[in-house]
Parts: sequence; C-alpha cells; structure tokens
Amino acid sequence: MKHVIRPVPLSAAFVVLGAAILLAVSGHAAWWVVPAGVIGPDLSFLAALGAPEPAHGLLPIQAVRPSNIVHHPAGPMAAVAVSLLLGNPTAAAFSLAWGSHVLWDRGVGYNLRNADGSIKNGERRADAEFARGSR
Repeated sequence: MKHVIRPVPLSAAFVVLGAAILLAVSGHAAWWVVPAGVIGPDLSFLAALGAPEPAHGLLPIQAVRPSNIVHHPAGPMAAVAVSLLLGNPTAAAFSLAWGSHVLWDRGVGYNLRNADGSIKNGERRADAEFARGSR
C-alpha cells in the first residue's frame, strides 16, 4: 500500500495542536479537552460495532457517514470560530485539537470516505479495490 505524506497539512496539525496545548497549559482551558479532541473523531468508528468486518482498507459502511461528519474540516473550523466569538477557551482548545486530528489524517493520506468505505480521491482507493478483488 502506497503511503502519501502531505507535509503542509501534517505541519499545520502540529501547529494547531500546539495552540490547543498552549491554551491548556496556560490554565485557560481544561487539560482533558486536548486528548478528547484528538481521540474523539475516531470514536465515530463505534457506529460499526457488530458489523461484518470489511475488506482490508475499507471502513464498514455503517461508520462512513459518522466518520465523514466528524472528519470534515468545516466542523472544527466552525467550532473554533464560535468558541472564540463566545470567549470560551476550553471549547477553543477542544476545537483546535479536533482540527489537528483532521489535519493529521489528511497529512498522512486519509481523506473522507466513499459510500463503500474506500478513501475518496486518494492513492489508497486502488489498494482497497485490489483488496476487495476488483482487479
């Protein structure tokens, strides 16, 4: 499987995560929101509990919509804007950490998913199709 590293979103992920950590260590935000924001988006995969195991490289179709919703960059961007407008540093730290997760995924080659669970517009889609036997 070819692994594509995208340095711009990967670098941005570290900068955005640094901002979230800075809010937490400065005492302006609760510390626990940073790991919650980083880990939280992948909890969308719980929507597939009990589903049959998909082919290698595919996300179970039950988890595609929840995963796409929480991995779309509009969510954390809007949440950061709203939390800053409301002056809520804890929500801002969570939103920044969430955004760093989305940027990290893009940086290491994970994009949103197609309805069949394959990665959209990525080199990995061909690998997923190969794993399903479409080749």
